[in-house]
Order: sequence, then C-alpha cells, then structure tokens
Amino acid sequence: MCSECKWVESIKKLKKIGINHSTKCTYILIPKCASSYILQNIADQGYKFMNITPENYHRRYSDYFTWTFTRDPLTRFIASFCELKYERDMSCLWRHVNKDNFNPSIFLDKLESIGEFDPHSISQINLIRPFETRRKLDYIGNLENMGQCCKDIEELTGVKLGKSSNYKRITPTERKPTLTESEINRVKELYTDDFNRFGIN
Repeated sequence: MCSECKWVESIKKLKKIGINHSTKCTYILIPKCASSYILQNIADQGYKFMNITPENYHRRYSDYFTWTFTRDPLTRFIASFCELKYERDMSCLWRHVNKDNFNPSIFLDKLESIGEFDPHSISQINLIRPFETRRKLDYIGNLENMGQCCKDIEELTGVKLGKSSNYKRITPTERKPTLTESEINRVKELYTDDFNRFGIN
C-alpha cells in the first residue's frame, strides 16, 4: 500500500482535531475547507493538534465547544480536483491515469469505482458524522460566508481568524475546470448528503 493510500485509511479511522484545553474548544478538520489557513491561525492561539478516534473524542472531549468549517460541495470538488492534478504527486493514481489528460470525469470515474481514495474527496458529512453521534457540532461555518463566520468564531471561542481574504489559495482561472451538466449531476449524486446539508442554493 502506497503512502497516499495509507493516508486515506488513516484519516478514515483517525480524525485530525485541534484542542484548546484552556478554553475547552475543539476544531474538526475538513480538508479543502480552509483547513490549512485555520490550522495555521489556531496553532498560534493555544490549540494543539492530534489524530484521534471518535470514540476517544467522545470519552474525553464531548463536553468541549466543537466547531468546524464546511464548503459548498461543488466548489470543494473543483478545488480537490485542482489540488490533485496540479499540486500533489499521487503516484498510485498516476500509474493508472495519464496526469496530463486527467479531468473531472476521470476523477468521478475513480470515485464511483473505488470510493473515496483521496482525503480531499472524503465527503464532509462523513468527516463530521462520527462527532455527532451524541449531539450536533456547536458551530459549523462555511467558506461562502467566511467573513461573518470568522466574527462568529471569535465571539464564541476567542479565536481570531483574520479577514476572509487571508485564507484564499488562488488557483489560476485557466486551471479551474468548467463542469458539464452531466459532471455536475454526478457530483451531486456522489455527495447527496453534503449537498443536502452544506449546499449553497
């Protein structure tokens, strides 16, 4: 099993969270939802990071204020595709797919045939659900309303995330694919639960 596959298996079993014991707050990491930006910010504000099973989380931290950020599933899919094609060398994928010809349809083919093979393609609901077996998360922000959500988080937890423009990783427009209607429908079918809960109308 290659390192990428081990990473996926690990993230499915062990969830990465940030914990601030002094404020009794936890942040649940969801890839491609400004997580790098958030982790960088909260590391300077008393949060420690760990990989933890949901069972251990519920046993030790379920009374902590728990928050996270989500993203419209369609824009997250596009961002995941761009990162996979342009920013990471996923050798186990490129052995079966020509990287130069890699497109959203091929990405969807892989997801439909072998499931969530990359951490950035794991559905948001599947990353949140293990923490919601006892109660809903206390706060779920979204990137589409980042400015207001940053204000909310500061008021609720004391964490300062800065202006919304600071988190953006710019992907050149020419690299962003324009999905066909068929591809959009396939994304919606794959991530039905995400669209129902986090989709932007």
